[in-house]
Amino acid sequence: MSKRKKPPIPLFEQAIIETHCHLDYLKEYSLDELLERSSEVGIEKIITIAVSPDNLEKVMKLATENPMIWGTQGRGSTPMTPTSLQAIPAVKLWRMPNTNVSWP
Repeated sequence: MSKRKKPPIPLFEQAIIETHCHLDYLKEYSLDELLERSSEVGIEKIITIAVSPDNLEKVMKLATENPMIWGTQGRGSTPMTPTSLQAIPAVKLWRMPNTNVSWP
């Protein structure tokens, strides 16, 4: 892990949606601490991404248990070809079925 000091997180006037993270790989902070810190800087929703079938269930669980988290299944940053694009299923975004969610 880098010893460099992290730059401060910028504050915005509008609500922020974090569109790319991997909450299932958290190590430095607990989920509750990360969500609290995110709220403090204006992040209202977080989209966390399952990158393989192995972590899909964990991402879906995070998304269904917390109204701030949405989950999706994606593909890593490997080079794409027309053949590999045909093999990727449609991306799905899981909404928490047990909460009322409205985005600004």
